[in-house]
Amino acid sequence: MLSGPFPMQQYGMGMPGMTGMQGTGMTGMSGMGMMPGMTGTQGTGMMGMPTMNTTMAMLSQMMMALQLQIMQQMMQLLAAFSKQQGTTTADMSKLMTGFLNGGTNPANAFTSAAGAAPLSTSSVATPQTGPTAKVQNFINIACAQQGKPYVFGAEGPNAFDCSGLVAYSLQKAGINVGRTTARGYQAMFKNSAVSRDQLQPGDLIFYHYKNNRGIPSGQASHIEIYLGNGMAMGTDNPKEGARIEKVDWNAFIGGARVPGLYS
Repeated sequence: MLSGPFPMQQYGMGMPGMTGMQGTGMTGMSGMGMMPGMTGTQGTGMMGMPTMNTTMAMLSQMMMALQLQIMQQMMQLLAAFSKQQGTTTADMSKLMTGFLNGGTNPANAFTSAAGAAPLSTSSVATPQTGPTAKVQNFINIACAQQGKPYVFGAEGPNAFDCSGLVAYSLQKAGINVGRTTARGYQAMFKNSAVSRDQLQPGDLIFYHYKNNRGIPSGQASHIEIYLGNGMAMGTDNPKEGARIEKVDWNAFIGGARVPGLYS
């Protein structure tokens, strides 16, 4: 049995002395470094990283840039809502102010303010949801007639003219206003007329084209159903039949909202 201090280095188990290198201790040199190479630099924190004040300034600039980007995106979104639903600049300002003061999602706020559904991301072939179930049903019925032939005076179910398609779709949606012409519907719903910037899905839209039926300028010679996003469902051409198409804004003379669809 060995006695006295155990000669660890003699048996391969020794370690170099713990005195460290000359000129360094456990505190290192000036700065906060604890090992050579970690001495720091005057005016900086550990490992040469920026000071806390510099870091906070960088974070502040990043947050300001992010807020600006969010604001720009919000304005684009509200502008799209305004164009779709006819919201005024004052409405947009009110919604933006409410959102910045801790309000709800702007899409939901717009729904509440305008009484309409948020802007849909669906395709035109699948019309946007309207403010009421009746509106959606009316749109669905009309769009289901795509591809059926145009025949002047026809009111379905196998063929339609423009006002015949409107009459058929309204009746199937439970709105019994009777069969009339495009200018007949224009006169019927004159008290619920809407302008271009007020149009929403389900509204009737009126056009005037030169004609040989004695219909003067300002009175409707054609009618279609507005679907939103500048698209409409209608029929006016034997070569094309009933179909979804772009609104002809050059011939557009006004729109109207069917009160029965909102009762």
